[in-house]
Amino acid sequence: MTLMLRSILIMLPLIAGTAHAADTAPAGDDPAIDHKVMDLKADPCGNFFRYACGGWIDANPIPADQSSWGLDQVLVERNDFINAHESDVHVVGAGAVIKGNRINGGASMGIVAENASGAVIDDNELEGLTAYGVMVRGSSNTLVRSNRLHNCGYGLAFVLGDAHKVSTAVDNTIIEAKFNGIDVIGDSPVLRRNQVLRAHAYALHVEDFQPPNGQKVQAQPFLDNNNFGNSPVSAKNSASAAPQQTLR
Repeated sequence: MTLMLRSILIMLPLIAGTAHAADTAPAGDDPAIDHKVMDLKADPCGNFFRYACGGWIDANPIPADQSSWGLDQVLVERNDFINAHESDVHVVGAGAVIKGNRINGGASMGIVAENASGAVIDDNELEGLTAYGVMVRGSSNTLVRSNRLHNCGYGLAFVLGDAHKVSTAVDNTIIEAKFNGIDVIGDSPVLRRNQVLRAHAYALHVEDFQPPNGQKVQAQPFLDNNNFGNSPVSAKNSASAAPQQTLR
C-alpha cells in the first residue's frame, strides 16, 4: 500500500518509558491528543518537533547514567511525499528504517536523521528538493544505502556524527545536484561505491567544523571506490582513502 503524505516526524524517545495519551488527557478533550506532552508555547511553524513533544521531553530528562535509550524499530516504507514545507521524514532516536519511499519536490530537506542511532535509510527515490536529499546530523551507526537522488539542491550531508560509531553511505546515486553532491562537515563517515554525476559545484566537499568558542571538530571521511564523474572534489588532505578510490 502506498500513502501520499506531506511530511512525517518520527520520534523514538531516548529515554525510558512511554506516554499514554488516553491515561493523561485533560477532561473533556479528545483522548488521542495529550496536551501535556506538547509545548503549546512553541511555534509549530518554526519548530514542530518542540511543539509536538516539548512537554514530554521536559518531564522526562535522560538519566545521568544513560547515553541513550531506544524503542523497537519503526518502519516507514513505500510512501509518496509531495511538496513538503519541512523535511519529509525527520527521524530522532534509535532504530528507524526508512525504505522504498518516493519524495518529490518541497522547499526543505527530504530525509533527516538527527541524533539518530542505528537508523537505516534505504532504497528511497528523492527528486526536486530545494535543500538536501538526505542529512545525517549528530548521529551514529546510520546506514544510507542505495538511494537515488536527482535534481536536488544538495545530495547527502553528514554533520557532526559520532566518530566512534561512524555512519556509512554505500551505493547511492546522486545526479544533477544543483550545488554539492556530498557534504561532510565535522564528521567521519564511510563513503563507499557512491556515484555523484554532474554536480554543479563539488561532487564531494569536506570541511572541519569550528564552533565559535570551542575545539575544532575534524572531518575525516573514509573513501572507497566512489565515482565522482567530472565534478571537482574539495577534500582535505586528512580525508583517508582506500587504494581503489575512484576520483575521475
